[in-house]
Amino acid sequence: MLSVVFMVCGLAMLTRNLADPMARALGTLGRYLVILGGSVYLVEVMIDGFATKFFADQWSEAADPAQKAAFFTSADIVRHVWGALFPVFAGVFIGLAFAVIGTAVSRSGNFPRWLGFWGIFGGTLCFITGLGAGLGFPIPLPIWIAGVTLAATWGLPLGPVMWRASSRST
Repeated sequence: MLSVVFMVCGLAMLTRNLADPMARALGTLGRYLVILGGSVYLVEVMIDGFATKFFADQWSEAADPAQKAAFFTSADIVRHVWGALFPVFAGVFIGLAFAVIGTAVSRSGNFPRWLGFWGIFGGTLCFITGLGAGLGFPIPLPIWIAGVTLAATWGLPLGPVMWRASSRST
């Protein structure tokens, strides 16, 4: 959960340091999308990490078959809520937000354009996955894997480039 907070903060700092006014405007939109998607993702993590474990523990400790059935039904409902949040996580948090921020970075003029395209491409693949999941269309797994891999590794070059840019400005 802490990594999500760091990611939101890092991307917010990035969007505040874009040189071009249009890039900053896009970055502001991306910042709001990251905050929205990150909040939903934190709820998803809480459900997956705590609610699911709670129902699994209650089910394993219940002796009465009727209680076991009730805990299983409750856990199944929680699983469906968790699954319903995935399109927002994939489509908004690491999809649309990364694509918009990637577009802002590519337009900024103070960061390499290829770095922006990295975010655009990864974000677009994640957005396609989230949109497909939300609409019930099957999206091939390699699209999701490629998108989330690109999004997850975007910070590797982005961090040092931001660091160098900040040292030049001081």
